Amino acid sequence: MCGRFTQSLSLSDVIAKYSIVTVASTLLEADTKDPSSSNIFQNYNLAPSQSALVVYDNSQTKTSLSAATFGTKFQFGRNATATTLINARSETVASKPTFSKAFKFRRCIVPANGYFEWATSNNGTKTPYYITQNQTPIISIAGLLYDIEGKSAQGFVLLTQAANKDISHIHDRMPVFIPEPYQNPWLDTLATDPHQLQEVLLKITTINECQNRSFYEVSRAVGSPTYNSPAAILPLFDQNH
Repeated sequence: MCGRFTQSLSLSDVIAKYSIVTVASTLLEADTKDPSSSNIFQNYNLAPSQSALVVYDNSQTKTSLSAATFGTKFQFGRNATATTLINARSETVASKPTFSKAFKFRRCIVPANGYFEWATSNNGTKTPYYITQNQTPIISIAGLLYDIEGKSAQGFVLLTQAANKDISHIHDRMPVFIPEPYQNPWLDTLATDPHQLQEVLLKITTINECQNRSFYEVSRAVGSPTYNSPAAILPLFDQNH
């Protein structure tokens, strides 16, 4: 699964990477409040229920940048308590009723620097690691957008796949990273055929299986979302030794 990630990104870098055409006014306002800082989102330990930058295509097929809440509530059954989901499995996203419509019409990209995952030892001890893609300052995580009922806001879930050989010893799942050549096909609102979309997603996940990942152990303090500073992504041990 993927439940924590880092977003410390400059607005200009995100706009350039994804050829953003429209930016939500709230983001522009946040960017002008502190002219001395080029980072509008500095969250080093972004957790469910928090706000994150998302990239998507609007109905005019223009690439847009906005903010959305990490995680979306679903109610399974008339009298059931609403459940917040943060991940969707890429293997079943096209067929699960919870995700199939969003997979066809509401695909998005969540830009990030890296993400956290916890390895569980035989005695139950959990060790946190920070994982990135080699030499990639901004990684693109596949997501699905949802409207939040009763609010003029959106939530999102992140897609996951089986972890590749680099990090499978840490956890058996990892986020679906969108390689640059597949950014536009993934976001394209005119692409709605589930079979063709599945083919695109399969190509993406196959590429992910072969891409190298960098990882290192970090402080156990990242277990709390309140531990949110550049120190959260510092190696616990000297990587040169």
